[in-house]
Amino acid sequence: MDIRELSFQSRNPLGSVPARRDRLRIIGSATPIDTLYSLARFCKFRLNQWVTNDQSSLALISEDRGQAANLLACLRQFCETSSEPLEIEILKSEAIDLSEPRYQTWLFQLCNYRLCSIFKTINPHSAKKVQENRKRIYSNEPPIQIRDTQGRIIAEARRYLTFDFWQNSAEFLFLTLHFRNEYQSIGTIDQFDWQQFPPKQRLIHTYDGKSCQFLGVAPITIGQPLAELGNQSLLDYHRDRQNLAPELAAQLDPNQPAVAVGYAPRYQPFHHLPQLLKRIYAREDLPSKSLNHCILPLAKRQELMQRTIDLLNKREFICGDRIEFDPNPWQPDRLTQLTAGSMARNLSFGTDPQQPDRPLLVDEAWRGWKQRALHQKPAEVRTQVLYPQAWEAEVKKYMSALKSRFQEFGITLTRAGDLRPYDPQSSLSLRQVCQNLPVNANDLIFAFVPNGQDPIYNAQVNPYFTFKRILNQQSYCSQMVTRETMRQINNDGRDQNVVFGILAKLGYAPWQLHQMPGTAQAFVGLDLGRKEERTIGASAFVVNRQGQAIGWSSASMQRGETFSEVSLRNILLDLFGAFTEQSGEPLRHVVIHRDGTIKNSELATLQALEAELQPHGLEQLEVVEVVKDVLARAAVRAIDPNTNQEQWQNPDRGWAWVHNDHEAIVLTTGAKQAKVAPNASPQPLLVRRRHGQTDILTIAAQIYWLSEMHIGSTQVIRLPITTYYADRIAEVALQDCLPADVRCERRLYFV
Repeated sequence: MDIRELSFQSRNPLGSVPARRDRLRIIGSATPIDTLYSLARFCKFRLNQWVTNDQSSLALISEDRGQAANLLACLRQFCETSSEPLEIEILKSEAIDLSEPRYQTWLFQLCNYRLCSIFKTINPHSAKKVQENRKRIYSNEPPIQIRDTQGRIIAEARRYLTFDFWQNSAEFLFLTLHFRNEYQSIGTIDQFDWQQFPPKQRLIHTYDGKSCQFLGVAPITIGQPLAELGNQSLLDYHRDRQNLAPELAAQLDPNQPAVAVGYAPRYQPFHHLPQLLKRIYAREDLPSKSLNHCILPLAKRQELMQRTIDLLNKREFICGDRIEFDPNPWQPDRLTQLTAGSMARNLSFGTDPQQPDRPLLVDEAWRGWKQRALHQKPAEVRTQVLYPQAWEAEVKKYMSALKSRFQEFGITLTRAGDLRPYDPQSSLSLRQVCQNLPVNANDLIFAFVPNGQDPIYNAQVNPYFTFKRILNQQSYCSQMVTRETMRQINNDGRDQNVVFGILAKLGYAPWQLHQMPGTAQAFVGLDLGRKEERTIGASAFVVNRQGQAIGWSSASMQRGETFSEVSLRNILLDLFGAFTEQSGEPLRHVVIHRDGTIKNSELATLQALEAELQPHGLEQLEVVEVVKDVLARAAVRAIDPNTNQEQWQNPDRGWAWVHNDHEAIVLTTGAKQAKVAPNASPQPLLVRRRHGQTDILTIAAQIYWLSEMHIGSTQVIRLPITTYYADRIAEVALQDCLPADVRCERRLYFV
């Protein structure tokens, strides 16, 4: 199969990329790092060349064009225009080569600058459509209108090209391209109740397409003179720059409040006019069917990518030397199908009834469901039912049908107590119905709840959230059932999720992995959840090599972006101990999965823990980053036998390929999982080995198979169960739906 990554390889390996590092002394600044940041931007603009900052050494990094005198002049100009009495001098200048691995971040920044510069020079009048810091190049085509089911225009889509750079082990440079849409409101935010927007609501300028975040209502009016605008008001400033039409400016009340917005990467507050800002929608905010026509077909995307590469090759893309890219999408040389051969049927649903000495193996979880097989199950599940009084007849009918469904699996569904009615309009009623429940830790609570589409739903009460918070904090397992689900009795798809979800919550695994590549005995997922100034570390979801849960932990933490050394050590030591207790063998090889990028302090703690445990039997501790926000997409190139024309299609899931010795791409979803729209492409994962020796393709295979272990549902998910459940724990904890600290819990009542 001819699988291609939609990235384009340089024709030759990257050569030397000369640059210079100028270490500075900054005198007179209250915040030298902030001054360095502003200085780098100033020099980049004045010198019309790439300049960035190195905060660790208080230095400027720039291309080496032999322009030392120009840089000195730029420093003087910056000091002269500063509001502080600054003195800046160069302490030391040194030549560096950005092609060296330690400078890779700066290398890719330079490549980013070069690509954006080319697009700016193609059409100087459209330079504002090129946003270097966001790696976006907006289309010159008019926005695409988005309509609801009644045909009303509700939003518009602006298409843009986005990109990224990476290198393989042979030092070839790769350019990854992708086309996306930005969805924005038709009207400006003054036509909304913008003062009630949530913090960090994304906004966009009407006049230049620059994006920002909503911070709140500004403490000034739009007609108030501002020193930072030369004593002009926002109203006059934007009218004079033709951002605001004169006729609209004349209609505005100068006493209306301004809006406070922030810009990446620092998000410091700036004042703006509501009439010059539009709201940006997440894709989930809009009807999915209305977006189908906005997404480019794969063949069209491929055509536009090749035109982009042709354009770059005709221009001066300089990175040390001139670089040209192969116009054909890259064909990985180390590509493997993870579901081939003996791995084709790798999900074990207990004993095969036809061959009792063998496991029942299937390729997808729903097939095990069809055969009414389970790897683990209880003989009995005791339930306590909570329900709105008016639903009683339908509730009894649903529970009777569900009892029959469980009997198909040899599980008896019995009552733990009498059915309890509640008033869905009263928060007090919800609290009262949860008092003195006749259940224990191994029982399940069924709560029938109205959702947002139900006529008896009260957003202030929100029965789903209220019940989850009360019951989870008491460590009760619960299953929420909406009216829609209740009325779909014996719906096979919904029953799959209900039955598997209940078993998972109670600590039973409906299936397990038959084989796991590599020698790792256990896998641990780490994740952080943040809410305002609060961080919840929900790390630890640990599974054995069959993908079965060993336990999980949630730890309340203080402010910070990383796990503290103490919390990380305690969480891991507890879970390592749980593994030994449950398996009866010492932990020799463990793999840590970190959602996103692991911080250096976290990595140092893990390495120290490895050294500490080696005398006690630990032989390998590996650290792997699981990166969700990946630009790369894949496509299958085929030839239509009837027309002999080239075709591009989405690949199936279950493929992986190598980027370099420590990075690989893995397709945990494929063509069948492209849910957004028929033209959408599945988003793969990037896996990056940060510590350890296991081959990167083996690591990718482990990630893939752990993504098949979302035992609470037959739905295919992108993430391995390690980080997926760790992320879920963090999310639930942030909603105050978990006890403050949970240690080594095995029941998955957060599912």
